[in-house]
Parts: sequence; structure tokens; C-alpha cells
Amino acid sequence: MHEPYEGNPVAAARPLRPGQLGLVMAPPGLGKTTFLVHAALSRLLVGESVLHLALDQSVAHAIGHYDALLALVDERLQIEGAAAVVERNRRVLAPGSDVDWDRLATVWEAWADWTDFEPRLAVLDGWSASRGSLVDSLAAAKRHLSARGVSAWISLRAEPESEAGAEVLGLADQIVRLVTLGGAIGLQVSVPLRDGDEPDTLAEPHMLDATSLLLQPAKGRAPSSEMGLDPRQCMLYSGGAPGAESAFGEIAERYGLREVAFTFEGHRQTRTQGQRVLSPAELAMGDVSLTYVSKRLHRNYHDRESLIRGVLQTIWHMVSRSQQVFVVGAIQEDGTVRGGTGWAVELAAMWSRELWVFDLPSSRWHRWSGCAFGPGQPRITTREFCGTGTRTLPEAGRQAIERLFAHSFDRGA
Repeated sequence: MHEPYEGNPVAAARPLRPGQLGLVMAPPGLGKTTFLVHAALSRLLVGESVLHLALDQSVAHAIGHYDALLALVDERLQIEGAAAVVERNRRVLAPGSDVDWDRLATVWEAWADWTDFEPRLAVLDGWSASRGSLVDSLAAAKRHLSARGVSAWISLRAEPESEAGAEVLGLADQIVRLVTLGGAIGLQVSVPLRDGDEPDTLAEPHMLDATSLLLQPAKGRAPSSEMGLDPRQCMLYSGGAPGAESAFGEIAERYGLREVAFTFEGHRQTRTQGQRVLSPAELAMGDVSLTYVSKRLHRNYHDRESLIRGVLQTIWHMVSRSQQVFVVGAIQEDGTVRGGTGWAVELAAMWSRELWVFDLPSSRWHRWSGCAFGPGQPRITTREFCGTGTRTLPEAGRQAIERLFAHSFDRGA
């Protein structure tokens, strides 16, 4: 199948025939959801219909992954109005931790009767290899989808102590495993053995970009974190706001980094170097439901607050373009970060970006593991990263940013 954009990782796998099931297996945070969205986009962008079942997320959360990935591959797309094409051909449902297939069949029949939506691919995101009823759940999925001639990709969160067993793997027609390889992600494809089959010889893993999961040519492999980066090749994304964002920009300038400071009409910036004014259409790409934001961050935002909506939209642009996200703020007991900056943290965690927060109360850097924050020492290892945080930056926060750059680059002004 011809892919609608260069580098789609699903091209490394074998095409799924109607009724076949593919498993995407990886530990938390390596990009299982991103792979599923790539697989969906490979069909959606050529006009085929796809059903996305978000088993452990909200509908808004799942759609956010599509929006972020479309922004990352925008320059590779040769399709006018790609976002509209995706929206027209996609349905996203959030059935909870499991799927009521009888209920879904009723919805499916309604789609067939009232619309022209008839999916040829389904993606199911959110099961764990340690799930007690996993074999039954996968068997039910394959049975119901095969009956309709629908192929499916299903993600499985697999940790060393919860690797899927032979019975689970035997239900798959193809298995994709994501593994860490230095500063990149490796993708390895295998086919489960059937009776009488010869063992499947695994080729060398395909190298993927750690953020976008786009296939990388051999000469374009991500640099090892031990090699360091030329700061002149790096790009800082921020909003140019007072406090942490201005400090990130000032220090980046001393080290010779490039900088983009997103803003919009009516928004005041303290730092205007690299200013990029977003158009209304560009702002709309980062539009979010403020009700959803309020629920995630346990704060009260309102749709009438156009300024805060604009700020959240610019944060979407900052994070969606970045491979690493560095935030200066205060981590709360519930794992969120205080203030509007918390939305950058939510997006980074949602999109599996490498996320670091300098927690001002403890004066320590903490990294998000996929389920919790833990102390560590950050280093800038990617060419595109986001720097943001509190508008009231104490000296300890500024020193933390200074040390981050000093630890990452060999030279400064």
C-alpha cells in the first residue's frame, strides 16, 4: 500500500488483510498510541474509514493524538485539507476498559443504515499484557471484527514482568515490538509461529524518531545522548512570556540556539526574539475544550476567556513540535503542575514526550516515567525542545535552567 506520507512506520510492517489482527507491544511511554495513529492515518488519508476505540482514554484525548501527529507530518503531506479528510473518515469511541461488542454492533448497524461509514480498519488502544481476561478480550475482538472483514491493530502495554504469553501471541497475525535504541526507538516485526511453520527470522530493528515515530534512514539515526549536540542546530519553542519562558530564551540565545516564541494578536510577550504570530486558523489547530482542561487540571476555566484559550492553543504548538519538554513549576500531589503551565505538562505526558519538571518546592528536577514523577538530572539531547514554566521565576528556577544548558552544551557566550 502506498503511504500518504514518507516515513509512516506502518510501512515497515506487513499489510493486514481483512480479518487479520496485529499487536503493538511496548513498555509505557514508547509510542504505542502514536504507532496506532500512524496506522489509522495510512488508511484515513487515502479515503478509507477507520474506527478508533480508546480503551483507557477519553475521546478528546484520543483525537489530540491525531492533531499532534498531523502537525508533525504536515510538511510531508501532499493532501489538501488533511485534517478535514481525517475527520470525515474517522470515528472515535471511548467504551471504557473493555468493549461491549453487542452494543457496538448496534451502533455499527446504525452507521451502515444512516451514513456511509463502514470501517475497514479498527485500532484498539489501551490494554495491558497483564490483563487477566486478555485472551478472551482479544479473541472476542478478532471474532467480531473478522466477521465484518475488518482488520485491526491493538496496543498492549507490556512490561518485563507482564510479557504476553504464547496464547495471546497466537491470536495475532503480526506483532510489532517497540524498544529503546539509544536516542531512538526501534521497531521489530515478527509473525507468530503456526503449526508446521519455519521460525520467523527477525531482521534488524527499523529506527524510528523518538517523538514522531517516523522511519529514519540509516544515516539519519538519532544521535546518542553521549555525543552531545551542536547548539546551533537546536530549536527552542516557547511563548516568550515573562519568567521561565523569557529565561529559557535569554540563556538559549547565549548558547547560540535558534528560538521560536509563539504568540497571537492581543497577547503580550516579554521576549520577542523569534516571535511567531499564529493566525486564527493556526490557533484553531491547537483548540481544546476548556471543560476538558478544567477536568484534567482540576481548575475552573471558561470558554468565554478568550485570552486563556489563546494561551492554551499556543502551548499546543510549542509541545507538538518538541521532542523534549522542560518546565519550571510546582508539582501537585495529584501529579499535575500548578498554573496554565500545567497544560504543557498534560500534553507532553499525553503525547509521550520526554518530560522534565523542575519542582520549585523541592528544588529538584523530576522526570515523568509514564505514571509518576521521579527525581533525575535532565539533559537536552534533541534538536527541538520546549522550555516553559511559571511567570514568577525565583532565582532557584533560573539557576536550574542555567545548569540544564551548561550540562547539555560544551560552550556558551
